[in-house]
Amino acid sequence: VGQSAGFAMALLGYMSLSSYELVTLAQFMLFWGVLFFLSVLVVLLKHEAPVAPDEEIEDIKAAYVAMYKIIRLPAVGSLLAVLLTCKMSFSVADNVSVPMLQDQGLPKQHLAALSFIATPISIVLPSIVARYTAGPRPFDLFVTCYIPRLVLAVASAGVVYYAPTDWEGGNLVVFYGVLLTVGILGTACSTAMFVSHMAFFARIADPSVGGTYMTLVNSVSNFGSAWPAAVVLKLMTWLKDVTPGDPFYVLVAGSAE
Repeated sequence: VGQSAGFAMALLGYMSLSSYELVTLAQFMLFWGVLFFLSVLVVLLKHEAPVAPDEEIEDIKAAYVAMYKIIRLPAVGSLLAVLLTCKMSFSVADNVSVPMLQDQGLPKQHLAALSFIATPISIVLPSIVARYTAGPRPFDLFVTCYIPRLVLAVASAGVVYYAPTDWEGGNLVVFYGVLLTVGILGTACSTAMFVSHMAFFARIADPSVGGTYMTLVNSVSNFGSAWPAAVVLKLMTWLKDVTPGDPFYVLVAGSAE
C-alpha cells in the first residue's frame, strides 16, 4: 500500500503541478532529492538499542555465499529465468502507450485526472488481493492474471490507434471511458500480480537467509521490469529510421506473440 501510494504521489503530484506550470521537472526532482538526503541523514544519525547476539546480522561475505548457493538450486534458477523474461510481453504497452498518446495531443491534465481516478485501486487492491495469496499457492494469482494483462496490452495499442486528433472539440466521452477502463483493468492486473509474486517470494524464502533470499528474487524481478523497457525504447528509435510504418504496433504484436 505504501509503495503504491508513494508511486501515485510522485506521478500525479508532478503531472498535476506541471500541467499548471507550477513546477518544472528539475525543481520537482530537486525537492525530493533533498528530502531523500535528509531522510538518509536521520537514519545515519539515529541511535538504536544494541542487537542481541543471536540476532546479529550476517556479514556481507556470508550473505553473498548464501546467495550463490540459492542461485545454484535448479528450481530457483528456473524462477529467476521466468522473472527476467515474463514482463517482456507488457513492456511495449506499459512504457510506450502513454508517450504515444501524449505525442498525439493528449493533455497532461487529462492524463493526470485519469491516473487520479485509477490510483485508489492500486492502493486498496493489495489489501483485497491478500486474502487470495495467503494460501499454499500464492503464485496462482500471478498466472491467472497473466493472459488478461497480455490482452490489455494489445487493447492499449487499439486505444492509441483510435485516439482522436481533436482533443478540444467533439465527443471524447467514449474514448476517455475506454482509456479509463483499460487503465483501471491494467492497474488491477499489475497490482494483483505484484502482490501475488511478493507473497510467493515470502513463502518460499528460507527463514535462515530470508532477507538475502527476498533481496535476490526482488532484485531479479525489478531488473526483469527494467531491461525490457530500455530495449523497447531503443528499438522504437531504431525502427523509426528503418521502417515506413509506426514501429509501436509492430512491437506490440511481436511482444504479444
